[in-house]
Amino acid sequence: MFQESSDSAAVKMEPSNIALYSDIPTPTPTPAPLFPPIDTTQQSHLSIQVKSLMKSVLVLGSDHIATQAANLLLQAGMIVTVVSGAEKLPTLELQTRWRQGELGLLERDWSPLDWSGKAMVVVADLELGSAPIAAQALLFRVPIYFVGRSELSDFVIESLEALHRCQHRCAGASSPCSVASVPGSLPERTPSEPPLASIPSTDPHPPAAFPLQQQSGPHVRVSDHVQPVRGTLVLVGAGPGGVEHLTQAAVDALKTADLVISDRLVSKETLRLITCELIFARKVHGRAREAQDEIYLWGLKALQEGKRVVRLKGGDPFLFGRGGEEVLFFREHGFETQVVPGLTSALCAPLAAMIPVTHRGTADQLLVATGRREDGSAPDYPPFTEGRTCVFLMAMACITRLVKELDAKGYPRNLPAAIIERATYEDQRVFVGTLESMPQVVADHAIKTHATLVVGRVVYSLRGSENSAAVVHE
Repeated sequence: MFQESSDSAAVKMEPSNIALYSDIPTPTPTPAPLFPPIDTTQQSHLSIQVKSLMKSVLVLGSDHIATQAANLLLQAGMIVTVVSGAEKLPTLELQTRWRQGELGLLERDWSPLDWSGKAMVVVADLELGSAPIAAQALLFRVPIYFVGRSELSDFVIESLEALHRCQHRCAGASSPCSVASVPGSLPERTPSEPPLASIPSTDPHPPAAFPLQQQSGPHVRVSDHVQPVRGTLVLVGAGPGGVEHLTQAAVDALKTADLVISDRLVSKETLRLITCELIFARKVHGRAREAQDEIYLWGLKALQEGKRVVRLKGGDPFLFGRGGEEVLFFREHGFETQVVPGLTSALCAPLAAMIPVTHRGTADQLLVATGRREDGSAPDYPPFTEGRTCVFLMAMACITRLVKELDAKGYPRNLPAAIIERATYEDQRVFVGTLESMPQVVADHAIKTHATLVVGRVVYSLRGSENSAAVVHE
């Protein structure tokens, strides 16, 4: 190969001075890293399944989104308390589920005490300010979800996000949107469906709903001269309904408590008296024993922390209320119980319906019985006696079997009978007829809970002549 110089002289280049292209070493490509760096610039949510059974959760809101949130959380096995707001009316479904004992419902503005012991909080009310709620969540270390505001949330429930988007799209539509069309919304849910939640991995150990009391190690001991602070326990009977039926001792106990553990059928008017932390016992059919264990856990933990605990039960806590069992349990663990009596619905319900349980010349004795034992079986009722009034509690779910049992014991089928539903409440209803007609009355009027059955001639003592047809008093 030759190169021409500027003076046109031909100069022969030595081969050693020539570098052929084929002789140039090919650079070795850098292999892709086996584990490339993770891109953390895009914030996202990690979808995981949460073991939600028995965890206590707070829902803030009153509309259909709050209702859907409560339904999904109940379906996942959680213990749900809904705070609707002072100026807002909860949906009919929320009110119904509260009456059925499925959730707790507080018709007031949220309080910092509502957050204590909660595993998570769902804010369904879009009008609530996020700053104070977020600060409260940070203080209590509780994961929080603002429906429709995922950028502020610690976790997301996708079906609620879909419902929120549907509501936003349909805000100006001429035809209403169907909630059932939203994926994951009820009533298409199934009992086995896992909780629909996506929780970020920033805190892999969220606070437990029911943390156990940690025991000190063997190297730690309390001085013999220092007495640990001991809590006190008061068992309060809430009576049949409104606050006007509470005793003064019951009111005083509620106002001075540090923690109230309440049955779900206690009236909303009574619950409004409570200014401290409030937990609802989740006693529904099929899980009464598990709910009782929760009550023991909550109570013992608070008592060991030196708190004044009030156990609030409807009616008389010792009449089919398991109050005696709770006294014995806490006694075994070193805590005696102060008992505040409550008016029992076994006597207040007939009285509110103008039915005297005893009446000269008609009835001189009274029997109070339950419709079913703990295992669901029927008690052994005594034979029929003409001068006896019978009052049955917790009998609506087994009314047909109860009537058959009484028929076998010689109770006349045309014996006067009455059902008093939600006695002493403003929406109290009274159904009067015969013993034989009571199962049909229950079916026709969808009577489920919070009802008392009275059987005996006294039903008509203040009503005039007996009438076989059922009479409804709204």
